[in-house]
Amino acid sequence: TCAYNSIVTVHGEVLHNDRYHHPLRSSDLLLADVGAETPDGWASDITRTWPVGNRFSSTQRDLYEVVLAAHDRCIAAVRPNVEYRDIHLLACETIAQGLVDLGILRGRADDLVEQDAHALFFPHGVGHLIGLDVHDMEDLGDRAG
Repeated sequence: TCAYNSIVTVHGEVLHNDRYHHPLRSSDLLLADVGAETPDGWASDITRTWPVGNRFSSTQRDLYEVVLAAHDRCIAAVRPNVEYRDIHLLACETIAQGLVDLGILRGRADDLVEQDAHALFFPHGVGHLIGLDVHDMEDLGDRAG
């Protein structure tokens, strides 16, 4: 079954959006935040974004490449004894540097992360812990967002 009500929207900048009355245009990006739940209650939470018209605009492609670089660097860094926070900060620094390279932010990536400037574009962070419910770790100290 679904672990929670799916979020499928062209307004991915609105966290936990539950309004779906917008028509799809070929220039839009479609965000899908969906989760599955096993019969034993274990949950997943996955978010992906696609271009509605099957092709990113050049700006969308540039930003997608920044996010993909963070994704790939984080996956490559995951291993035993690497802290969740270190993976999160790696994503933050990669995104901040990408935004500097695109001229969206100015400064040094590590300074921007220290000032939380990247969080304007990365409000949820790299993710959150899940267990027998999508958000059940929040009562046990998960403060990833």
